[in-house]
Formats: sequence, structure tokens, C-alpha cells
Amino acid sequence: MKTFILLTFIFFAPFAKAQQLITYENSYKGIQTGKSTLVDAINAIGAHPYSELENSNNMKYFFDTFELTIQNKTGRVNTIIVIDDKYTDPNGVKIGTRKSVVQRVIFS
Repeated sequence: MKTFILLTFIFFAPFAKAQQLITYENSYKGIQTGKSTLVDAINAIGAHPYSELENSNNMKYFFDTFELTIQNKTGRVNTIIVIDDKYTDPNGVKIGTRKSVVQRVIFS
């Protein structure tokens, strides 16, 4: 059994290394992941969330054009989900852009 596990590790190790985490940094209306707090978000857009949802290790806040996930540990924005169909990011990517176009932007 140990031999099987070792051989499996040796075989899949190169594939695991090839799958590197891609960091795609961006901001939305002055709110930036890893830096902004809920107070920053409220100040940036001038409105409070209309709803919130508590998860095991984070809070999700719902605004009219986006959703924020804030980690309980850090108090910082972890995720911004934009639902504003008029928004286009600095790379020209907007909601509804084909996956192949987004991949080309990210991997180029």
C-alpha cells in the first residue's frame, strides 16, 4: 500500500505543481479584496447592505450591484461578486463575456 501511495504521489506531483493559484486583483467602486473592510465599502458607495448572511467563518453582505464576503478572522473583504451588468473591469471583461475571452485575458 505504501508503494502505491508513493507512486501515485510521484505521478501526480508534476500536475499539482502545474496548477498554480492565479491571483486576479481588481477593485469595484473603490473596494479592494484583502484591503477593504465593511466600513470602507459602505463609505465608498454611500449605502448600507440590504441583507447579510452569516456563514461558519465569514459574513456575506448584499448590496444592489454587488455582494461582499468578509472573513471573520481578518475583517477584510475576501470576495466581491459583481452583479452590475453595466460594469466593465479594466481588462475589458464584463458580465456575460465568453469564458474563452476571460481565460485569454487572465492567462495572457
